[in-house]
Amino acid sequence: MRQEKLFDDGGFALDDYYQTTIAEVGVRIQQAERQGDSQAVLSQSLTSQRNQVSGVSIDEEIGNLVLLQQAYQAAARVIAQSRENMQTLLGILQ
Repeated sequence: MRQEKLFDDGGFALDDYYQTTIAEVGVRIQQAERQGDSQAVLSQSLTSQRNQVSGVSIDEEIGNLVLLQQAYQAAARVIAQSRENMQTLLGILQ
């Protein structure tokens, strides 16, 4: 019975049909794995391109923010010292 041509209008025996089916499943699995790998590479590439276009580095932005905060504090001290000097001068003139 295994050798009798029963499938596809007498074209395949049971063994041939089974081997063909297993081979097709194997090929489809390989194709799916390759497609999954390709999708992963594409996703990484697109993420990299998006990050390059956006150009935002959180570490760099925080560093700039700290520098600006220090510059603001220094400017505030200069203004406070200038105000104190002006008050002293006005006190002397009175």
